[in-house]
Order: sequence, then structure tokens, then C-alpha cells
Amino acid sequence: MRKRGGHTVDLVPPPPWHQRSPPPGSQAARRRYPTRLIIACLLRHRQTRQLLQEARSHSPFLPEGYEVRIAADFSKETNDRCKPFLSLRPRLRQLEVKYGLFEPARMWVTKDSKSQDFYKPEELRLYLD
Repeated sequence: MRKRGGHTVDLVPPPPWHQRSPPPGSQAARRRYPTRLIIACLLRHRQTRQLLQEARSHSPFLPEGYEVRIAADFSKETNDRCKPFLSLRPRLRQLEVKYGLFEPARMWVTKDSKSQDFYKPEELRLYLD
């Protein structure tokens, strides 16, 4: 206990060395935090598709021992347009159909070796029934 300005303060001892966070650039930090988030905004849709295709073909990408993952990030408006498709995902899984959700709010479906794009969830519902 220590007195400061008329108040009694309980001092808590620091945690043992093995419970402290490692410095950011150390090997222990790399083991504990193997991935880092890097956000890049690409202005051209064609570049985004090319980048994602390259990322999938060269997975995993490990520069200097760090794992780098690349994923598409949609704007709020695009996410709002994609929401109606989300209710159809359980049905697609049940039918064991391959599908993907792409910008701008487009559901890509492969059923019986035939691929098709849908821009409205109603069209997809009719296709599945």
C-alpha cells in the first residue's frame, strides 16, 4: 500500500513475464498473431477480379513468413443489395449447388454443370423450384 495525496492506493504487481504481450516485431508475436489485416481499395472492378483470381491460384501467400489472405470487401450499399440473397443460401446448400456472391449484388450458381447469374433473388427462387 502506498499513500498518494491523502489516499491509500493498492499497488497490483505486474503479471509474470510469460503472460505479458510480446513486442510487435518479435518471433513470439509472429506465432501469436500470424496474420495482419491490410485493406486496399481498388478503383477498377476488373482489377479486383484479377487480383482475387490470382490470390486463389497462389494460395497460401507467405511473404517473409507472414500469411497474407486476400478477400473481397463490399460497400454498405452493395451489402444491402446482397442481403436478400442470404436467405437462399441454406436452400442452395441443401441442394448441394455451388454458388458465389459477387459485386454488384450478383449470385452465381452452378447446378448440373450449368452456370448462371442472378441479379434478383426472385429469379433465383424460381430457378431452384
